Amino acid sequence: MAQPTKVLLVDRHNLTREGLLKILATETDFELVGATSDEHEVVDLAAALRPNVLILDGTLPGAVSLIQQLVEREPAVKILVLALDCDVPQAVNLLSLGATSYICKHSTPKDFFNAIRHTNRGETILSPKTARGVVDQLMHTGPGPAGDELHDLLTEREVEVLELLCQGLTDKDIGQRLHISPRTVNGHLGHIYSKFNVHSRTEMMVLALEKGWVNWE
Repeated sequence: MAQPTKVLLVDRHNLTREGLLKILATETDFELVGATSDEHEVVDLAAALRPNVLILDGTLPGAVSLIQQLVEREPAVKILVLALDCDVPQAVNLLSLGATSYICKHSTPKDFFNAIRHTNRGETILSPKTARGVVDQLMHTGPGPAGDELHDLLTEREVEVLELLCQGLTDKDIGQRLHISPRTVNGHLGHIYSKFNVHSRTEMMVLALEKGWVNWE
């Protein structure tokens, strides 16, 4: 039997925190190792409790600093940011700092649970609204230097895979969309990562944003 995912919850709002604790307790594959509203004890708690996934309240004033500290001191911990609103610039910033996923508090419990599970596997998950804002269109803003650069480096199929990757889709989901196997998707991702010298979905997503391959109007 697979080991449960150890979860540490950080939320500044008492009602929200208590509500999240109750719904998390309904899932047998999660183990709640701790919860706090005090951002000053988060890093020490993460070091002591060794969670697989740390759910971080995106409204915390020190969210940016916390992510930086966690990445430096506890790099094995995956960070799922739970935001009040789907704020695209905040999502990009926190992902670039090392957060794994970013979803909104109006997500359904099912989507919340799935986000934790995918985040535990190191996959970047975005709320649909955030994903549409961040990567509403990839390579569909007309020809230009960025688009030419991308097509010079990637095959047509690799561009399609990259589009779906930037929407936070898993290998399985990408394969279903493109009617190819997850193994084939993984092979395309390996080629894409190699061509851009990146090592993860988050790095690739941030690079796509920086290069202007993503339209987030």
